[in-house]
Formats: sequence, structure tokens, C-alpha cells
Amino acid sequence: MHDRLKSLCLLAAMLAAAAEVDAQRAEVSIEQKPGKVTYWILPGERRLSKKVFGTPGHPRNTGAEKMAAAATMRPPGIYETLSKLPILVGVPLQARVLDKDGNWVLKMPNMFSDKARVVSGSFHATYHDVVDRDPPGPPNATPDTVDLQCEFTDPAGNEYRIVLDHVIKPPFPGYETEGGVMIDSYHHGDTGTGSPLMPKVKTYAAFWGVGDVYINGKLAQPHRVMHMMTTEVVRDVDYKLAVDEELPLSPERRHISSQEHHTHFVVMPIEPVKGVGPTFKPLKTAFMLPNGMPQPFIHVMFEQDRIVPQADSGASVEITVNAKEFVFDPKDVTVRVGQKVTFVFENKGIITHNLTIEGLGIQSKTIHPKESDRVTFTPEKAGEYRIRCMVPGHMEAGMVGTLTVTK
Repeated sequence: MHDRLKSLCLLAAMLAAAAEVDAQRAEVSIEQKPGKVTYWILPGERRLSKKVFGTPGHPRNTGAEKMAAAATMRPPGIYETLSKLPILVGVPLQARVLDKDGNWVLKMPNMFSDKARVVSGSFHATYHDVVDRDPPGPPNATPDTVDLQCEFTDPAGNEYRIVLDHVIKPPFPGYETEGGVMIDSYHHGDTGTGSPLMPKVKTYAAFWGVGDVYINGKLAQPHRVMHMMTTEVVRDVDYKLAVDEELPLSPERRHISSQEHHTHFVVMPIEPVKGVGPTFKPLKTAFMLPNGMPQPFIHVMFEQDRIVPQADSGASVEITVNAKEFVFDPKDVTVRVGQKVTFVFENKGIITHNLTIEGLGIQSKTIHPKESDRVTFTPEKAGEYRIRCMVPGHMEAGMVGTLTVTK
């Protein structure tokens, strides 16, 4: 009875919070098409901003206060995770060293380094920002949502696909993530939200969530904490990550001068465990480091993103799906319930192909090489629907995909 009453109170609080800000409900879509500049960030050291971390005589952001606060919090996983990953809230003095110029540096390899390798990648994210403060309750108690398609490779050519399950409000002391989706705001640096190793950044859109990591077509790392943000450009012409004193970067100092923003995507070495909370657990990527171990986190930078105009992300969408031997490109597509969808189906292969969406009664013509067909439909029910080629033997050869319909 007590648990039921507690659940009803939590639901009432969430509904009240949503009602208070319904008038300012916001939505933004951001994407990067395939073939644009993408980087995989490698572990390395990080320069420390004097503005954020102070000086040897007057240190700041050691994380001590937040660690003390975490020690009193429940579940216990919050404190245990920060003990092993303190850079989420600060940099302890013992982890800092002075360089030849007397500036502090975090020598311990971390995910905010200047080291990177060019890879390939693309994404499309639509952020639904419902509340402007973190509602009460557990991390997943938020009405904010995100629709995400995200694919990329690592420097060895392994292929990654991200499936976001839900948005969360990280339970770390001092974090305020505006319900897990943040639009047109600031975080990182000395804001208290996000690792202070990143400079305080103008944020066009950001989310914190839990999802699955597929590697080379297989579910490899389920139920992982992830963070995506589109911010002002913080990488300079040499691809160094700026510190707070260097922002904003002038156009001539940006890595790509014409870009005013870029998108960061991180999968952290954290796994939520029921009853325990966030738990430190290094990721097992397919990319091996020189020490023979897999890189324990993912940090990918999409350097040529674009904010999709509202006119492009309204009630209808047109998606080109190419057929080859024996794949669909893209093979995974996400749309919304009630959205008018047109698939422009083009045969880029050397034999005939067709396209069927099981469960929706959608089927294209069987087309020859260099031909195309169009199919238009409006999905009315959320779910996952298999896409396949019905030409005998093609599905068995791997010509399948997934249409995800979100609410």
C-alpha cells in the first residue's frame, strides 16, 4: 500500500511539473548526414582551466564537497561510482600535475583529450523538452524524451549503432539537467552539471539517457549511460579541446570555420543497476588500445551537424532508402506515429530488389538496377517493424532492416 501511494504521489508530481511548463514545451531536431567529418576521441591527458580549477595556491573543483554529499545519498552506487570516476564532479588534487609553465594538467587518460582519429558517422536526434527542472523521483522519472538514430565507426572500422531506451536525470549531487533534456542553455565548466573537464558551453540541445550499444550488428553493451549534446564549437584548428578562458572560439580558430556548433556523443563506463544505482563498469568497445585493452568509453564528435529547420521536421518526412547487394542503406529508420512518411526506394545494385514493411502492409514494386519507386504511408501504432526484400534469397542474405515508430 505504501509503495502504491508513493507511486501515485510521484505520478502526480510529474503531471504537475509537466502542466506548469506546457506552454514552453520545446522541440528541436539536429542531424549529420553520412559522409561528413566525424572523429573518435582517444584517451589522453587534459589541460585544466584556471577559471574552473583555480591555481595551486587557491584550488577549486576538487570534487571533495560533492563526494561528501554523495556519501550521504542513496542508492550507494552514486558514491561508489564517483569514487572510481571522480572527473564527473571534479579533479582531486592528487590527480593534478604541473606542466613546465606552471599550469595544472590531468595526466590520467580520460575521455576529454586532444587525441582523435577520423572515422565515419551520422545521426538524427529530435529532442522533446517538456520540463525545465528535474522532477522528483528516480532518474527515469521525467516526461522528456528523445528520438535518436546514431551510427558510427571506430578507427579500426568496427560499426556501432546506438538504440536509446529512455531519458534520465543523472542522480549525482549538484546536477540539474532540466528533466534530462536541455535546450538553449549552458552546462559543464563551473555550472555544476556535467564534468568540469569540459568548458562551460552554450548548449543548443542535450540529453542524458540509457540505451544499448550494438557493435558489428550484435548487441554488445546493453543498458549503458549515454550523453549527447550539440554545443558551440570547442575544438580549435589543431583539434585541441578549449578551456574556458579560450571560449568562444573565433571563426578562424574553429576546427571548421563555417561551423558555429558541433555534436558530442559519449557512452560512459557506467551501467545502472536496479537497487544499486549507477555502477562503474568500463565499456568493452571493439577498438583495442596500444596497451591491449579495449577502449573503455565512447566519445564521438560530429563536426558538420545541422539544426533541422522546423519546416523540415513537421508532419511529413521523405526518406531515401537505397538497395544494394544485399543491404538496405539506411537499414534502420525512425519516424513518428501520425507522421506522413514517403520512402524513395532506389536500386543502386546490379540485380532486382523490392522493399516490404511487415505489419504495415507496405510493399514497393520490384525494381531493376537504376530504377526507383515511392511508397507513402502514415503509421498509426508505435513499435518496431521489420523491413525486408521479398526477392527469394535476399532476406536470407542479410537484406533486412528495422522501421521504428515512436510516439
